[in-house]
Amino acid sequence: MVNSGVGYAITLDKLVNITSNSNLIFKPLSPKLESRWNIVWKKSTLFSSATKMFLKKLNKLCK
Repeated sequence: MVNSGVGYAITLDKLVNITSNSNLIFKPLSPKLESRWNIVWKKSTLFSSATKMFLKKLNKLCK
């Protein structure tokens, strides 16, 4: 819809392709809005090795 000029997209920075081959641009909101992320799961969840790696990298980024 955005590419067709029918609407706007509101998204977090760096989640949309805005490279030179894209028709989209990113305009930050003013005043700047920030949000916190929470990732939750059941206590007894068994994770795949890919999920474990993802959570480990995510944890490093958040520290």
